[in-house]
Amino acid sequence: FLDAKTVGNDLSLDIFNKFGNFVSYDTTRNEKEVIQRVKHSDIIITNKVVIDKNVIDNAKNLKLVCIAATGMNNINLVYAKQKGITVKNVTDY
Repeated sequence: FLDAKTVGNDLSLDIFNKFGNFVSYDTTRNEKEVIQRVKHSDIIITNKVVIDKNVIDNAKNLKLVCIAATGMNNINLVYAKQKGITVKNVTDY
């Protein structure tokens, strides 16, 4: 989770540990940090962090981007689709 602090401090993310190696960052400030943090990830969870072409190209194992929001404007959806990466958002709060 690249920007867990954006969903609040009162939410437990412990359930994600059931599914594998889960790493959570309070914030991710710039593209260099994004690339470093996702380069070996299969799944990215983000709320506001931009996942653009450059990030996608550097995330060699990426299969899924989960957006912890309804909006999807921070993801290059066209390029993700071309690369076979599924993108899902929160459809309803």
